[in-house]
Amino acid sequence: MLTPRSSKHTRPRKVATFMRRLRTSLVHLVRCDVRLAKASNGKLYTKLDPTKRQIRLLKLAEQDHHQSGEYDLECTLTTASLDDPLTYDALSYAWGDPSVRVPILIDGQVFLVTLNLHEALKGLRDKGAFSDYLWADAICINQSDLAERGQQVGMMGDVYRRASTVHVWLGVELPLVQHTFEYLERALEHADDFGHFAGEGHDHGIAVDEEALICLNELFSLSWFQRLWVMQEVVVAKRRLMHCGKASTRLECFDYGIAYLSVAVNAEIEALALSKRPTNMHYDAFSRNYWKTGQLSPSISDWSARTWSPLPLDDIADAFVAGSKRLAADSRDHVYALLGFLPPAIGIIPDYTLSTEVVFRTSTLQMLKWTDSLHWLIYSSPQPGRSLPSWVLDFRRLNRPDEALRNTASNVPCLIEEQSPGQLRVHAIFIDGIKDLARGSDGIKDEVQIREALIRWQTVATSPRSQEVDTNSLESETRDCFWRSVTMNYLIHPITKHVTAGDSSEVGATELQMWLADKNYLPAERLRALWRLNVFSKVWVYTFFTTAMGRCGLATVDLMVEEGDKIAVLAGLNTPVILRPLPDRDQDKYELLGACYCDGVMNREAIPTVDVPTTGTALDYGFEEIVLV
Repeated sequence: MLTPRSSKHTRPRKVATFMRRLRTSLVHLVRCDVRLAKASNGKLYTKLDPTKRQIRLLKLAEQDHHQSGEYDLECTLTTASLDDPLTYDALSYAWGDPSVRVPILIDGQVFLVTLNLHEALKGLRDKGAFSDYLWADAICINQSDLAERGQQVGMMGDVYRRASTVHVWLGVELPLVQHTFEYLERALEHADDFGHFAGEGHDHGIAVDEEALICLNELFSLSWFQRLWVMQEVVVAKRRLMHCGKASTRLECFDYGIAYLSVAVNAEIEALALSKRPTNMHYDAFSRNYWKTGQLSPSISDWSARTWSPLPLDDIADAFVAGSKRLAADSRDHVYALLGFLPPAIGIIPDYTLSTEVVFRTSTLQMLKWTDSLHWLIYSSPQPGRSLPSWVLDFRRLNRPDEALRNTASNVPCLIEEQSPGQLRVHAIFIDGIKDLARGSDGIKDEVQIREALIRWQTVATSPRSQEVDTNSLESETRDCFWRSVTMNYLIHPITKHVTAGDSSEVGATELQMWLADKNYLPAERLRALWRLNVFSKVWVYTFFTTAMGRCGLATVDLMVEEGDKIAVLAGLNTPVILRPLPDRDQDKYELLGACYCDGVMNREAIPTVDVPTTGTALDYGFEEIVLV
């Protein structure tokens, strides 16, 4: 059991931080006289040569070498090529409020930067943290030149990859941040190695430091942790240092330290729950913040030193899913900011003259063609009233599908052709149609409500017209079909209490079926184990359905499926999908709702087995050509 340290630090941190930032802002803003209103940052730049892969690098003058006493930051810009040997560092930071600008001097000209960038440059210079040259996007890219901006954004993956060190600037120093960084470094001493921590039931070897948790919760609220661009900036880097004012640590120590701490905190949360002791608000806040913003997903350890050729598609897709949860001032950056995760051969070129809709549509099409599959489509998250075609990924709203939906359903040759903007020609084989529904409920809070919901679902599965079902009289085939669908074929073995998949469903289905018949059948500890392993999570995330041919299945609630929707397999997609036919005048056109689980379809059972020559197409398998709109 972990013994939490109580917090002795009572200073109101957020008020103190705000006051320091306000004082800094006021000191500099008083200098922003009428002359600065006429300052034009764009006049500073000369044209870069895209054919030479040129970038600009910043060199800061030391404080005692300033030519002017009026500005506390003076620097020069130089041009270099990424194809030449270079030694420079790069800055990863959040721009901050664009309306609050501070003057610095670049090549003798007044240049306005955001307060966050000013603090970063001054703080890193004063502590001698970087080499002679530094790359910072707001200065080194002419932001008013859309053509240059697009060309430079396309090279940013290489810019951060080539940098000797990437400096992560979180902001001005917070109380106890140095103590917190040191605590995380000590926590790693109790890990087997980076990324491998003691599991449930092990002695974690270090007390949960409540002061560190409070500081981390405040750090997680900083803009850097919500920012989209930081994913590419830190993942591709060779060396990463994190700075919060004068305090510094290696980013790996921070990333893995909080991962280890999350294991310890979650164990403590569970211990409090089992002993029926009051919850700890700092523990709960850390657990929420860690899963929401703390993880540098995908993990640094998973991406460092990888080459592109063996990189699994699902790993790249997971990076885009994580990116969709982060913030970007420009919606198009939900594609452009993650190009460092994609190989150059995919051919996406940043172009800020294009609309968001065009960028999303053309990028989706290029990604589908690059993989020669439709697998990207299972990450789509439909939204009511969305303006994009149903097959186009909204990169601001992506979801990672359940693992069961990433299994095999089709690997036949696929058709990917945009016959007109927004209309995608594909091959499909129609399997079944949705007949009856029982929607999930996000208001479910305990096992009693889960059991009631599952009984409603089973009523739909066995006798849609009746008011209740005798759970003791279910035929074995119907019962197993129901439980395979409800758990997506991932069931709980009653002895090992571990998730198992495949054909060993008999015992798990029997156990759960007996619980529906008798609410006292399963002891409380067993129910908690099932809850912890997410056996019941489908009840409030998914809609249960039956089909005209007697199949059972699940579709996420946000798909808003209806009776009459079609279940189909698309050539080149690794899971069945739900399609909605358009009016009669467009008989071959369908709206793609999304992926689903449908029992009896997940392993190619519904696809005819035929010998197809190497020059064959999906039509030889019984597929037909349709249009997604």
